Amino acid sequence: MTQQKQALFFIALLCILFSIPFIHAQDDENLLTNPDFEGEFIELEGPAPRWVAAGWQPWHVPATSTSPGYANNAPLYDEETVRVRGISGAKAQKYFNQFATHHGGIYQQVASAVDGAAYRFSIYAYVWTSTFDDFDQSQEPLGDVAISVGIDPNGGTDGTSGDIIWSAPVVGRANVDAFRQYAVIGRARSDVITVFVRSTIGRPVANNYIYLDDALLETASETEIILESTPTPEDNSELGSAAIPTSTPPPTAQPTATPTSTPTLTPSPTA
Repeated sequence: MTQQKQALFFIALLCILFSIPFIHAQDDENLLTNPDFEGEFIELEGPAPRWVAAGWQPWHVPATSTSPGYANNAPLYDEETVRVRGISGAKAQKYFNQFATHHGGIYQQVASAVDGAAYRFSIYAYVWTSTFDDFDQSQEPLGDVAISVGIDPNGGTDGTSGDIIWSAPVVGRANVDAFRQYAVIGRARSDVITVFVRSTIGRPVANNYIYLDDALLETASETEIILESTPTPEDNSELGSAAIPTSTPPPTAQPTATPTSTPTLTPSPTA
């Protein structure tokens, strides 16, 4: 073996050896508790069902005294065992409303952050929004469900705080009937940060369901910080002007699939 070939061989060997601990380090970097939702689901107080994965908390913006009855309802939460991402996991977090709208989701405080460090939060979400009850497809008219994720660099738990750095919301056909990853980067201002999942519903159709799986909170690389442009807290007022409904439109005509004149709450899909 020539000296040149020996040098190339040893370089390749060193790359392999150094890559092994790096891969394991990446696997160990998730700072979230129960990020895959495979742990216990805990029943919390509130409108039933209200089963939320351990380590996570529900949140929503409540209706005002002048809101219509269908507007800004508390989401219903439950364990999901059918619509999960991949083949390794058996559970996901589900939350939903039927013939109603909401503005909320889930959050988790993380007390192991480093003040001044940048973090990337990501999660996979699946939206089923439909006027009808075919579990396999979203059928028009849709509920205009907008999904975004956020980081509160101060560790707060108020989902309406102006401190939260939100990803650009995704709404419409772009986010339905498949798991899609949503991500945001934020720089900690203390040793506690909070990650949020937010959904808003623009139209109270029969089924507005959100499924969450495989969350990840990790230190952001310098490359990610440069390449992934994220809004600042000052930009929050602009996020909702077009993509996130700021007011809820009145209900559309009731779905023809519902035989009664007044829609009733149907059981959560099991298929």
